[in-house]
Amino acid sequence: LANMSHEIRTPMNAVLGFTELLKPLIKEPLSQEYLQAIAASSKTLLSLINDILDLSKIEAGRLELDPEPTPLKNIFKDIYNIFLHKAQDKGLSLQMKLDDHLPELVIFDEVRLRQILFNVVGNAIKFTASGTVQISSQCSFNSDNEDKINLEIRIRDTGIGISQSDRDHIFDAFTQSQGQSNRKFGGTGLGLAITRRLVDMIGGTIELQSELAKGSLFIFRFPDVPISHSRVLASVQEQPISDLNQFQPSTILVVDDIVSNRELIRGYFRDTAHTLLFAEDGEEAIRVTFNHFPDLILLDLRMPRMNGREVANFLKESQQTQHIPIVIVTASSEFKDEQQLKSICEGFVLKPVKISDLIRVLQSLLPPSQELDSSSSPNDIAPVNPEVNSFEPALTPVHLAELLEKLTILKKNSWVSLSETLEIEEVERFVEDLQALTIQYYYLPLVNYIQNLEKQLDNFDWDMIPQTILKFKTLLESVAEEVD
Repeated sequence: LANMSHEIRTPMNAVLGFTELLKPLIKEPLSQEYLQAIAASSKTLLSLINDILDLSKIEAGRLELDPEPTPLKNIFKDIYNIFLHKAQDKGLSLQMKLDDHLPELVIFDEVRLRQILFNVVGNAIKFTASGTVQISSQCSFNSDNEDKINLEIRIRDTGIGISQSDRDHIFDAFTQSQGQSNRKFGGTGLGLAITRRLVDMIGGTIELQSELAKGSLFIFRFPDVPISHSRVLASVQEQPISDLNQFQPSTILVVDDIVSNRELIRGYFRDTAHTLLFAEDGEEAIRVTFNHFPDLILLDLRMPRMNGREVANFLKESQQTQHIPIVIVTASSEFKDEQQLKSICEGFVLKPVKISDLIRVLQSLLPPSQELDSSSSPNDIAPVNPEVNSFEPALTPVHLAELLEKLTILKKNSWVSLSETLEIEEVERFVEDLQALTIQYYYLPLVNYIQNLEKQLDNFDWDMIPQTILKFKTLLESVAEEVD
């Protein structure tokens, strides 16, 4: 199942990722509808894969909980917003009532709580033709310990209801109520089975009250939930989660043997101030790392010749590269070795990669841009990573002279030829050579030049590429003037 999940997630990564990239580009209404249908169907397929795998992991005793500071009110609001549009489309009233005394943060497995609510609220809307669906919560403080609460969550609907005979096995896997037409409602019967098992793992209970043709009430009770007094989460959530320019311009190495996966990451970083390097396998990743010393590495686990685990081990054992943060990006949903992997990486992103997930990981690994860092003065630009880059970005005359010398050599060895032939492979190698120089000599006009040329290459803009190639001579002259 784990291998199957990996193989399915790899193409799903491309489908969902490029759909996300297309959304702001598609303006025609009918095309937008088609795109939304692709996205919705892809998410449904991915949800089915996740459900099957989750159930198998639970039954095998392989699913582990991850309690962390969790914002209860935010989760309820997110679930409400997710289903509001669907409820309105059906003419339903979706209501939410939250206890005013709910703590800001509790220690809970946020992912699994969202999964429980998503399953039950989704079912409530699916099986309700008219009336209301209500999400409510209340809490009481533990008399023995004021740092713990007893949490109760209720999901009530006015739907088709569940008969007494069905209530005994409605939480069994692949089981659906007799009143549920699979053709009409769809579904696999996995949602409630997973929900019950998750609630049991967390230490909670489920109570079901229902009457045919009148509706259902699911009551979840979680005793002794610890209150968290952490404030870290709130500060992280204030940061934008869709803008990669919130970080200082950084050099990021993307290691993946699948072309579509590399292109997806390239798409996410398009029109940002960051520089991307690419490697197709583990051996190439190590060569690129020692040539360029990137600020961060996005590393796939499964690759030919040398897998991601071997690459990470090699880089962490070297004094030259052990400080470079590694984020493992993988389609594998088997995290049985997660504790081992934590010793050789600084974060995980699971495919299909969403830009919001990627940014959440990067927020703890890359320095914020100066616009977000109020402690920095406008004229005080620090290196992206002082350990990697031993030169100040604001170049001294000596370093500027060194840059001029290397650009002049590059002009002689590469630029003269490619400005005449304009072969795409030569142009791409030229860009890589320039990128290597920006790692050592951060010169803003050169960075801007590279970004313009990269963007034109990505768009196959052969009207502009020859002109930009010729402008390299002007760039060289401007460096020479500054040196003089």
